[in-house]
Amino acid sequence: MGYPNLQLGAWILQAALNARRVQFAVDDFGTGHSSRINLKQLPV
Repeated sequence: MGYPNLQLGAWILQAALNARRVQFAVDDFGTGHSSRINLKQLPV
């Protein structure tokens, strides 16, 4: 929301790593910012 360029860069990096079959685990619990909408935006 506040950092669109940072978010775009992170998305591009994650997509590039996914293309190399790097897998991610997402743990958003306990941060106070958990949102299913945000998790759905991840390219996984």
